[in-house]
Amino acid sequence: MSEFPLMMYGDGKLTRMGIKLPRPTFGTNAIAKVDDENIVYSTTSFYEINIKNLNFRKIVDIPVTRRVKVL
Repeated sequence: MSEFPLMMYGDGKLTRMGIKLPRPTFGTNAIAKVDDENIVYSTTSFYEINIKNLNFRKIVDIPVTRRVKVL
């Protein structure tokens, strides 16, 4: 996965946004639209990203859940 994971689609082109975010250490990531200017991105932390100004802020770290095997 790229350090620049967000991409925008417009005018028939897919372009990578210049926002460097940490790679997930496990599992998956998720993206959701908040409004016309903001999205949220989650990996091992939860980020709010302004896609017009290309800036972001970390909201909270998401603790790692350890898997337990029951014998």
